[in-house]
Amino acid sequence: MLLRCGACDTYRDVTAPDDVAQAYERDLEHGMREMRIAAGRMDRDRMAEQTDAFVAALQRDLIDAGDFAGR
Repeated sequence: MLLRCGACDTYRDVTAPDDVAQAYERDLEHGMREMRIAAGRMDRDRMAEQTDAFVAALQRDLIDAGDFAGR
């Protein structure tokens, strides 16, 4: 396995037994899943904030349909 340190970007090639390699794979899959979940949550939060700002602008008559007309 080629291992890389995320902190210092150092690489190391190691030989590991199958059970250890499988444990690394499980940990990697778990970490990737957690990152996908977090990224999805952040994306939904961002979209909710943008929607709230858009609704507030509509309610205050700061924008209307004419702002979206083709030129």
